Amino acid sequence: MLYTLERGEVITKRGALDRSAEALPAEWHDLIRQVRQDRNLPWNAPARPGSIGRAIAFVEYVRTQTLDSR
Repeated sequence: MLYTLERGEVITKRGALDRSAEALPAEWHDLIRQVRQDRNLPWNAPARPGSIGRAIAFVEYVRTQTLDSR
């Protein structure tokens, strides 16, 4: 979503992960690695400990980035 908001284009999830690994601050690289690893898990697999909090923190980061770009 962040890529789409910045560029006005839609890309694949894999493309977004690749772009994020290059463009986002290092504090998000662990989350990006985890998302890559978890992509093949069943949709109803339990969340890793701490991952929900990190995902919420990332959503907040994206929200602040999009508000700052207005």
